[in-house]
Amino acid sequence: MNLQLDGVSISFPNNNVIKSVDLFLDEGEAILIAGPSGSGKTTLLRAIAGVIPGVYEGKVDGVIEPELRVRKSSVAYLLQEPWYGIATPYVWSEVATFTDLKKLNEIQEALKEYGLSELLHRTTYTLSAGELQRLAIMVARHSRKKILLMDEPVSHLDPDNSGKVRESVRRFIDEGNSAIIVDHLPYLWDGIVSKAYIIKNGAIREYDGSLYAPYVKKINNMVPPQGGKEEVLKVRIKQYKHPGSQKTILHNVNIALHRGEILTVLGPSGAGKTTLLKIIASAPIIPRKGIDISIRGDLLYIPDNPLLYYTEPTLLKEVKDKGMKYLRLFGLSDSATTPIGRLSTGERRRGALASALVRKSSVILMDEPTIGLDPINKAKVMEALVKVAEEGVGFLIATHDRDLLKISNRVYYLE
Repeated sequence: MNLQLDGVSISFPNNNVIKSVDLFLDEGEAILIAGPSGSGKTTLLRAIAGVIPGVYEGKVDGVIEPELRVRKSSVAYLLQEPWYGIATPYVWSEVATFTDLKKLNEIQEALKEYGLSELLHRTTYTLSAGELQRLAIMVARHSRKKILLMDEPVSHLDPDNSGKVRESVRRFIDEGNSAIIVDHLPYLWDGIVSKAYIIKNGAIREYDGSLYAPYVKKINNMVPPQGGKEEVLKVRIKQYKHPGSQKTILHNVNIALHRGEILTVLGPSGAGKTTLLKIIASAPIIPRKGIDISIRGDLLYIPDNPLLYYTEPTLLKEVKDKGMKYLRLFGLSDSATTPIGRLSTGERRRGALASALVRKSSVILMDEPTIGLDPINKAKVMEALVKVAEEGVGFLIATHDRDLLKISNRVYYLE
């Protein structure tokens, strides 16, 4: 099935995001679209899927073929925020509802390819972002759709699971289907995509890597902060299981964070990284047997879904005037009064970090702070983390992004 865009422009009140884009996707072809955070990549996918103007208010001019009625039955749209793409309470029900797989043994066998077979009866709200991402891709692959629109489909995945997803997409294309993949790392899709484009200032052109090259070099040359001797966080976890579960999530975890340090926690999708941060963040109000956590000073937690962090409707109200320097640093000053719900995921993530940096707590916990960020904005975020750490803040970061190891004083690995 072909997909064609002729002179497509997408605008919101006082904001022209996409300007006269021409694009052609052939049957059995995958193309990639990159671009700075907030440039309009997600907006373009939403227009193709009919989410704009069907769900999000906006104006779409130009021609998209085939017509929307056909696209609705033939296109699967995988959201950048995987927690918004789930509609049923259980893993098995999600698969049974949106695919032709109805028997539990068939569903479990299909889940096995994505490392999800043990999660057959799990409630979807307890899954990690990486598990949700794999589940969404598995459902899309078995939905008989002809075109996949994938918004950063491996952003929450460790290298092993990322490889499984890429291989699944390869087979999807080899079967004569098509895909548009939005990703900040085009090299991940070498051998799968036939063309790569970049969106900047609303226009689209072929991607040649020149825009990102200086920032990739800057990231590769970064070093950790010096760190201090004063301990601001001590974590000892003998064993932790989710309530009602027999599976041990965390076992013999010992972490010590000092003022001015950046520590990272790595591990496969579903290994317990997010669980670890939530346990630490809730320790002052929820004591747990077998868990000993001491915190010196204030603590802030930024979850992997940045919308859960905010308490104000706009970035300006969130950071106040004293935080405008961080909004300017992260390229968000023009979006200071835009409702946070209308910002891109990358913009929300940078805004949450700006808010946290203003408060300068003794300890800041961050879950995947660089997901959704292009190398330009990732470099800015990493520089800001080092600078604030040098001023005495301790950071504990859960991530799959190995670029963050370059600014880490120590690394913990969860298996």
